[in-house]
Amino acid sequence: MLKVGLLCGVIAAMSATGIKTNISKKEFESKPLDAQFILELEDDIDNISADKAIKQQNAVFQKIKNSINANATQDKNFTLLTNAVVVSANKEDISELKNIPGVKYVTENGTHIVEKTQGSFLSVDNNRKNRAGGVEENASAETMNKPSGTNEGEGTLIAILDNEFYLRGSHVDEETGSNVSAYKHETFSPLPSGTKTRIVFTDVSNGANFKSTHARSYAGKLGGYVNTPGKEGSLYFNSKVPFYFDYAGDSYSGGSYGAEPDFNVESTIDLHGSHVASIAAGNAETYKGIAPKAQLALMKVFTDIHKTEASDAAGMGQYGRFNEVGFIEALEDCITIGVDAINVSIGSDLSDFEEGTISQRTLQKISDQ
Repeated sequence: MLKVGLLCGVIAAMSATGIKTNISKKEFESKPLDAQFILELEDDIDNISADKAIKQQNAVFQKIKNSINANATQDKNFTLLTNAVVVSANKEDISELKNIPGVKYVTENGTHIVEKTQGSFLSVDNNRKNRAGGVEENASAETMNKPSGTNEGEGTLIAILDNEFYLRGSHVDEETGSNVSAYKHETFSPLPSGTKTRIVFTDVSNGANFKSTHARSYAGKLGGYVNTPGKEGSLYFNSKVPFYFDYAGDSYSGGSYGAEPDFNVESTIDLHGSHVASIAAGNAETYKGIAPKAQLALMKVFTDIHKTEASDAAGMGQYGRFNEVGFIEALEDCITIGVDAINVSIGSDLSDFEEGTISQRTLQKISDQ
């Protein structure tokens, strides 16, 4: 009799939330967590307070916990650019998540793939090098009609959201197994002495806005914030790159679920982010970007799925997944620290990127402001 009473209680709770379900109590309590979802709520964050948004998000999560998946976890709350809650659940829960009253959109995190490519950093073209008196010109400057008289980006901060940035560089190539020697790409060299900067180390270490970033909130999980410029854990690399963070992490399980953010923004999959950053604001001795005196906030928003038996069995090998949770975190951090420009060039390499995702809606919102 007690067993029947418990089952009836679960069904009654599900009915009370307005969520229809045909699962048994055993299924409800034994669903594994294998996916992460972003649930956008109907009330626009511009029309309600952050506290009210949190209350709404917590109420939605309780409905999930009580009626859809007893093992679900609440992973993140967004209240700056969007009213959304991030929840870990089961892949099969998505249809029920979409039917929760008050939920407008549901996006599964980490579904967009970028394949591994054979990339290399820009090599010096002798013709341009000779024309520039020993410094290779940015080929894009000609096609972008860069004015001849500019301040070269001095005093500005550009955010690059991409798949990697070659700041440090020690790793083993997973395809060949060979050891790749440590390397720091010269495009991220410190700014010349006397250059006006938007951000200095004390801003990053002590500034209230930097302390409130998503990146800083992860420091405790990663061994604590390191109050030394240039050290991993400080978020500050040098005067050229005063802010950097990996919002998407790495995975060795054959999929992106469970990957944790960290301070390592490098990748062995593709060199697209370093390429883009060098075009925008490269500061090497032999190569100058469009705005060589600008500072860079480098934000890695792709999860590296490393070569494992699991990924090989899935026919994937080594690849990357666009991490939408990390992407929204990075966009919110861009607003929090006050960047002057945001570069996002991630669409062309994604084989299955669809319209109508939270990333596109959030980007559109920023561009409309």
